[in-house]
Amino acid sequence: MLTLLLVVMLMVVAERAEQLKREHDLMTYREIIAFMHGEPVDRTAEQSRRLRESTAIRVKNRLAYVVASLIVGGAAGYAIAWIADMLS
Repeated sequence: MLTLLLVVMLMVVAERAEQLKREHDLMTYREIIAFMHGEPVDRTAEQSRRLRESTAIRVKNRLAYVVASLIVGGAAGYAIAWIADMLS
């Protein structure tokens, strides 16, 4: 039960982090750190520019997130069903 609780808490925190990144258009680690420190975010760096221009990367990231969520959700559902079956 504790493991399931930790997994759910981690998923909530990860989703919140991704939501903040989307809201503030943060792509690179440097941008995230600058944002966290309250500094202006430099979006002119070559790496940032390339990431923003590539919509394929955004689609792949979203697809990976959905697939990972399905896997984690399926594993959690299977574990809950297995535990319920063992208890009954």
